[in-house]
Amino acid sequence: MIFRTTAGDNLTFVSDLNEDGYGPNGKMEHLVCFFPGVLALGSKELDRKDDLNLAKELMETCYNFYEKMPSGLSPESVRFKGLNPQKNFPGNDLVEPEDTDPKNLDYVIESRVYLLRPETVESLMVLYRITKDEKYREMGWNIFQSIEKFTKTPTAYSSIDDVTSESPGLNYMNSMER
Repeated sequence: MIFRTTAGDNLTFVSDLNEDGYGPNGKMEHLVCFFPGVLALGSKELDRKDDLNLAKELMETCYNFYEKMPSGLSPESVRFKGLNPQKNFPGNDLVEPEDTDPKNLDYVIESRVYLLRPETVESLMVLYRITKDEKYREMGWNIFQSIEKFTKTPTAYSSIDDVTSESPGLNYMNSMER
């Protein structure tokens, strides 16, 4: 895995590899947000404090995806814009994606959909149980409130097609993950 840190907000992320298999391409998908929980569990069982610190850093990045969106829900995938040279290996610079988002973020949204994925909330629960830090419960509560506001329908919950929308109920998706 390739861990990197951005220059702006100092966000730690896990990057996919370039097509040639060498170097990061800066893309991170929501599914990666299971990893802070796994690292935290491993750190507890193996007494590896560095793994817990990495888990906390990655959790901050995953939560940032939720916190910075108008809906309070995370995009499915993003591409990071730059690296912090103090925390990264030389020679693995990212290709800067075209920035079409109006916010001053360290990443560009590649997929604006929210597919009701549980990874971030599961990792928040694990980190809370291991660290007892109330901020992880607060983060989980904030995500829950956004899920209730933007995805709840009269009969169930729906994925949404644009996490940058500030209007609940206007962008439900008529699909299910398989």
